[in-house]
Amino acid sequence: MHLKNKMITIRESTYQWWTLLWAMVIAYLSLTSAARMQQFNVWDFVGWDKAGHLFFYTVLTFMGLMGYARTSGLKMKMVIFFANSFGILMEFFQLYTSKGRLFEFNDVLANAAGVVVGYILFKIIIN
Repeated sequence: MHLKNKMITIRESTYQWWTLLWAMVIAYLSLTSAARMQQFNVWDFVGWDKAGHLFFYTVLTFMGLMGYARTSGLKMKMVIFFANSFGILMEFFQLYTSKGRLFEFNDVLANAAGVVVGYILFKIIIN
């Protein structure tokens, strides 16, 4: 069975749970202090900072859309809205709650680019 066929047969609720878990991972990484992040050197496995943002939001959007693949377009629009809003909120929360972290507009752009890539991947898999 091809990967595409396997992905489509996974229950939507499974994707929804994985999306929630992935959002929590993003929140944890986004809100951890800069000093602690340097201690773990978390970006070594992802690469450059903006590539990390792109990757995390691509996965978030793709899984979120797969979680509603058999439902109305309105829920899919809500997933895209959520992913973009979540990326913006994480940047604001970094500014106000995380020691040594800043709001970076380029991170917001990288997050939004990840949402677009996630949407494109979803369309490729579904169609």
